[in-house]
Amino acid sequence: MLNQRKEKQSRVSWLYRGYPQVVITGIIAFCCPGFFNAIQGLGGAGNANPSANDPANIALYVCFAIFGYLGGFFFNIMGPKILMCVGGLSYAFYAAAAYVSGHVAGTGWLFILAGAVCGLGAGWLWTAQGALMMAYAPENKKGHYITTFWVIFNLGGFIGGILQFALNFSEGSNGANAASYFVFIAIMAVGGIMALFLLMNPAKVVLEDGSKAVMAQAKGAKEELLDAMSVIFDKNMMLLLLLFFGSNFFYTYVFNCVNGVLFTIRTRGLNSALYWLAQMAGAWISGLIQDDPKHTLARRAKNGFWFMCISFNITYALGCYLQYGYHGGYDRYHNVVKPEDLIDLTDYYYWYPLIVYILYGFSDSVVQTFSYWIMGAIAGDDTGLAARYTGLYKGVQSVGAVISWTIDLPQLGVPYSAQFWICWVLFIIALPTTYLITRKVGLRSVEIVDAPSPSNDDGSTPTKLGDSD
Repeated sequence: MLNQRKEKQSRVSWLYRGYPQVVITGIIAFCCPGFFNAIQGLGGAGNANPSANDPANIALYVCFAIFGYLGGFFFNIMGPKILMCVGGLSYAFYAAAAYVSGHVAGTGWLFILAGAVCGLGAGWLWTAQGALMMAYAPENKKGHYITTFWVIFNLGGFIGGILQFALNFSEGSNGANAASYFVFIAIMAVGGIMALFLLMNPAKVVLEDGSKAVMAQAKGAKEELLDAMSVIFDKNMMLLLLLFFGSNFFYTYVFNCVNGVLFTIRTRGLNSALYWLAQMAGAWISGLIQDDPKHTLARRAKNGFWFMCISFNITYALGCYLQYGYHGGYDRYHNVVKPEDLIDLTDYYYWYPLIVYILYGFSDSVVQTFSYWIMGAIAGDDTGLAARYTGLYKGVQSVGAVISWTIDLPQLGVPYSAQFWICWVLFIIALPTTYLITRKVGLRSVEIVDAPSPSNDDGSTPTKLGDSD
């Protein structure tokens, strides 16, 4: 049977194979959210005022939370091709609105509208991406597939940051120039259109062992909606909610309160590039740990958990010194960073803030890679279940982001130091519940998956969390 599957897979066009499809989703993410991250990484979406894009990001993440949480419904009704195309184009609209609002007075409303549209599109794109990535990955290569996607995706942020650095190298103002936005808009549009031509119907995609991903028969819209909404009551996901909530919460602090406050515009571009480069390294190392063939599935799960725990806490311990002790520390209301005091890449004391910023990127990817890996271990190769899990993940993650962008609003004026502690404490309190689910991965004697287990074409049952390697 296995030889027949492999022979079947060898005759299939490369475009209809699982791994190339994950690579393609990575390229789309490279063009769209990857370059979006390069803009966000500058702080304030490249505007001189780091808090200028807070209202737009609040609108973005409110819609992201709604359409991300319900993403499994849209995935099973519309399919990944439409979701990723619309999602990709929404990022281009956001970038265009960011440019207009920064150069034309009275257009702040357009930026907020674009944030809402981008939130809808992002919810769709990330649901489709996560579902395909987790469902196409074999059990013993989930870390490799996640790493492949994460490296390609973050290459967009890295290259975008380098472009920002080059285009703004001689920029005298503290805001990004027009060429930066125009280049990014074009790349994002290409990524969205690419989805229409290169993404294949999951029902026709052949996995590495010659089998196909589990595609549940489409239900009515009402039933799909109820399934998507009920996933929050899955006890496995309930244990991971705190981790999901904090997994993007720190973006506001890192981008706006560190990069957007401490550095010159050209240095912000370089920092952004190195942040996403560090994400690639973090994802790669996490993938090696979580796919290590020398260890059982249970041991790999625990190793991934402890690696995440240690790397994040070391990073924030160093970040604490940057916030409070390095050159006297800084904050929103005291030790305020003046324009003439902004750190430039030519300054001799740039090295420590740079190291901390790189580690912020590294630990970010470690958290998200582990989150995808643990969801993939639960969902197996069931694309519908993976879509619902991803939708919940991005939805809850976005609720956290809404709150984090809200507390950075000038009207609230929450000190940067307080935002720092919120980010760190959220991660710490998520560890106990995350470990409860981690320690059960790979144990045959413990059945903790409540979701139905559909069968493959040959009658076998897809690998689930309770299966051992």
